[in-house]
Amino acid sequence: MNVVERVDSFRNLVTSSFENVMGRMEHVHQISVEMSVDLLTELRLPASAAESFKETHRRALRTVYGSICEVNNEFGDLVVTEAELLSRFFNGLIASLTGSSSDADGQQGAVRLDIDRVTKASSRRLIG
Repeated sequence: MNVVERVDSFRNLVTSSFENVMGRMEHVHQISVEMSVDLLTELRLPASAAESFKETHRRALRTVYGSICEVNNEFGDLVVTEAELLSRFFNGLIASLTGSSSDADGQQGAVRLDIDRVTKASSRRLIG
């Protein structure tokens, strides 16, 4: 699995977990509002007004929590796109430095950047 595939896999895991948590938060939020409105109904709030308020609140929560999840998903897509672009940039740079040419698929010859190897080597230099 290359770096871009790992970034995409991690993004999917984070997005799925985030949406799960947001769904639970939305559910808890909705239940707390419904319990409060039900209490007001017992104190003579008309049932029709209570149901109208609950439905309006449900729609608002779907919009808010849905928007938060959408922004998170868009950010994840951006991270994957940036990882792809960075990978292409480094592969092109290596190909330029070594004189390799692109093959039919647009890949840079046999020279491929091993980002893991470079990252580990850089980390060792930084650490000591």
